[in-house]
Amino acid sequence: SSLINQAGFPPGVINFIYGHGSKIGPALTSHPKISGVGFTGSSATGMKIASNATKTLKKVSMECGGKNPAVVFKNADLDHTVKILKRACFENNCQVCINAERIYVEEEVYQAFIEKFVEMIESDLIPNIGDPMDHKTEIGPLSSKTHYDKVKRMVKTALENGATTVNPGGFVLGHQFRDNKDFLVKGNF
Repeated sequence: SSLINQAGFPPGVINFIYGHGSKIGPALTSHPKISGVGFTGSSATGMKIASNATKTLKKVSMECGGKNPAVVFKNADLDHTVKILKRACFENNCQVCINAERIYVEEEVYQAFIEKFVEMIESDLIPNIGDPMDHKTEIGPLSSKTHYDKVKRMVKTALENGATTVNPGGFVLGHQFRDNKDFLVKGNF
């Protein structure tokens, strides 16, 4: 908050409210003196916010439940596509609502795409998995043990429903950091 003051914002223009969303969320989204709500997150939470906000006719802007696919057509420049998908899929440890979570590839270029995508993972990402405080790190740990468990469940469900996996270079994802907590998905993927 000291940076807000240094930037010259008048007191009260930008406020920080700390607390658990299930407790402070309803108070904020239904308060008559709050004229608008912006939210990025789950669809379930978005529905609660919309329900609360409509009672006082608030302006609402939401981005809920991002499940963004990427589509690769047979006429795509695969080298350029893989370069773009590196960022689209893996930026911010794959934990941003706008990350591409699925890639649909036309059958005619599927094998060539997989080879190039795996090569990018092996050459660009695997060597740079590590401590997020190191500027060379491209992928660090997941945000929490809860998120780690969610990702494990999602992978398990996908495999049970017929998904197949690619194991770049025989690498097993997982890395322990200074506090010995391991939040990356472990497995032979």
